[in-house]
Amino acid sequence: MKISCTLAECPIGLFLCGDELCLKTEYGKNDGSVDAYIVSSGESFWGDLNTGGRQQDTLVIPIEVTGFKSIDPPQENG
Repeated sequence: MKISCTLAECPIGLFLCGDELCLKTEYGKNDGSVDAYIVSSGESFWGDLNTGGRQQDTLVIPIEVTGFKSIDPPQENG
């Protein structure tokens, strides 16, 4: 079951907002907004501003990363 929370409540790390995988950092601004980025583009994550809300009030789904599997690069033929 996916549990959502606000971006402000979300732990530092990866989260989903809609179809976008994003990253919340430990940093923020004086206005309370959070430094967060969209992984696929590197652009700043502004949240769901269409609702007129604040970025930190956007509902997101935290992603728990439990392990990694490396992908071997392709070998050159030669």
